[in-house]
Amino acid sequence: MGARVQPFYMLLRGGCMLRFSVPYVWNLTEALAALTSIKQGDQLSGQLFPIFQAENLLSQFIYQSLWRNSLRVCLQPGIELEQSLKALYVDDDGEPAKTDVEVVSWKLVTMQQKLAAFRAVLEAEFMTAATYLVVPRRGYDITTLIDRAEDIFPPELMQKVPAVLFDLREAGKCIAFDLGTAAGFHLLRALETVIKAYWNAAMEGAPLPANRNLGAYMREMEEAGKGEPKVLTSLKQIKDHHRNELMHPEETLNLDEAIGLLGIVQSAIVFMLIAIPEPELKPNSAVEALTSPAELELLSEAG
Repeated sequence: MGARVQPFYMLLRGGCMLRFSVPYVWNLTEALAALTSIKQGDQLSGQLFPIFQAENLLSQFIYQSLWRNSLRVCLQPGIELEQSLKALYVDDDGEPAKTDVEVVSWKLVTMQQKLAAFRAVLEAEFMTAATYLVVPRRGYDITTLIDRAEDIFPPELMQKVPAVLFDLREAGKCIAFDLGTAAGFHLLRALETVIKAYWNAAMEGAPLPANRNLGAYMREMEEAGKGEPKVLTSLKQIKDHHRNELMHPEETLNLDEAIGLLGIVQSAIVFMLIAIPEPELKPNSAVEALTSPAELELLSEAG
């Protein structure tokens, strides 16, 4: 009952799906259950804490949680319960009641009736709520897939090709929620973003192909005698067995196929990262970020 209240929800990165706090719901139900221990003859001073805690959590649930727009049958009973809780510690004029007296019997009975009604409809509301548990996907940590799919790849990827972040995270969420075809789409977008960086390194700044697809990149690198054989072999496998198939509406990827594609894309990216250089820093930018003007002057004098 006295557990620290957790935030009711957290917005997931890049979307409208919410991760709700199970401890929050647990605390709410515990606080409501504690109200049933209040009996006629109890002093108000000894019951203020459970009353205030239940009222506070109930108010958050009704007015502040993003479920407030989804509550259908328990919203009005919740408001009535909140009002009956408030009535326990205020007098008829709306002023704070004396605390060294017994809980007013008729107010207690009213609160208990409202509590029973609210708990019944809340249980029915939760039974029909669109609440799901996302289970692990093979050996991948579900939190990593949903929040930080880039952690599956070498850390230097985000340093060398930061533009790939969006599609990697979208692909991770798609795998987490069993959207294999969508995961394949974002994985191939991420791959092509890395290919552009690899092209600039391998082709020494030559213009990108007019037709920017895997086949064009591979053909021009092969004709120029550029590109590591391991990279070209990986890209050819992806083009022949994954990318071309995904271009047809009748083709789809299941979870295992999407995870398999993730592994192949990861392998190709690892090979390409070897050739992609670190991004160039502006002159003195790293030093300026870490030193004060006075320190910069000393460094300059030291040569």
